[in-house]
Amino acid sequence: MIFCSVGTQAPFERMLSYLSEWSHANPHIPIVAQVGNDERDLGHISAFKTIAEPFFSENFNASTVVVSHAGMGNIIRSLELGKPIVIVPRDSSRGEHINNHQYDTVENFSGFPSVFIAHDKDEFFSAIDSALNYSNAEIPLDFTERDRLISYVKSFAS
Repeated sequence: MIFCSVGTQAPFERMLSYLSEWSHANPHIPIVAQVGNDERDLGHISAFKTIAEPFFSENFNASTVVVSHAGMGNIIRSLELGKPIVIVPRDSSRGEHINNHQYDTVENFSGFPSVFIAHDKDEFFSAIDSALNYSNAEIPLDFTERDRLISYVKSFAS
């Protein structure tokens, strides 16, 4: 199953168009998507305007692949779970965001083996196919430093 999240700030028609077109060619793969205010018929995709907890986590955790805008929460959660993620950064020149900070985000995560970046439809189709074939046994992530930082910050908060 593929789980897709456009985030909560704005619709993301371009990414959903890519996913919808891909799903028509691959109707055997179920897709659940949080689509925001996008009210188009997305065909085989089970679309929800918003997805609250615990349904969000259930679908995120059960998915084989996550498709997302370049939102830090989805990226970090995917990395923590060892789950492949296809990221489509929002483009300000298309009116998808106020600036191109999401390009900086994908640049910083592009070296991770489970992160697949797509700027256009061809890259998206390639990325989603690569993500579906990804084996999370390739390179385990080490969160020791992150956990140390969290403990350190917590010591000041308590």
